[in-house]
Amino acid sequence: METAETKFFEYDTTEITYLKQIHRILGKAIDTLGKVERMIISNLFSALIYASIGQQISIQAVHTIWDRMQECFGEITP
Repeated sequence: METAETKFFEYDTTEITYLKQIHRILGKAIDTLGKVERMIISNLFSALIYASIGQQISIQAVHTIWDRMQECFGEITP
């Protein structure tokens, strides 16, 4: 069984510059926090399961459980 593909949403300085120009407060937040890495799960069912787990427990626990589920079950399907 194949595991769910996870990747990070990619954006460039063009998008960051634009957001900073149109929204002063957001610009300050971007300067303070830096680049945000947002995980993307292409398979919608897998993404739903991941989000459901995440609503119940801490993010570190979610990552641990998610990794174990993928090791145990492989591809997460309906």
